[in-house]
Amino acid sequence: MLEQFTAMRDLYIKNGQGFALCYAITSQSSFNDLLELHQQILRVKDTSDVPMILVGNKCDVEPERVVGREQGQNLASRWNCSFMETSAKAKVNVNEVYVQIIE
Repeated sequence: MLEQFTAMRDLYIKNGQGFALCYAITSQSSFNDLLELHQQILRVKDTSDVPMILVGNKCDVEPERVVGREQGQNLASRWNCSFMETSAKAKVNVNEVYVQIIE
């Protein structure tokens, strides 16, 4: 089952033209998991020139934050991509993420 899921994800990545790598600012593990996903995207696309943005979601629950804004900014800088914090619940920067990817 896991192999099937990996193959399907590789296919989605292969066909993808841009990626929003999202994590919850309230979850360190969701942030850490993106490291592997980023590597998988670069491997499947076979290039480092892939449109992507790093997105910290749930910025509406600032008191519950465990992943610092600076952590996100630093990782985006390392990956040479844009960074934005959003809130789907409060509708903050949601549309802007898509605009950033296509620019």
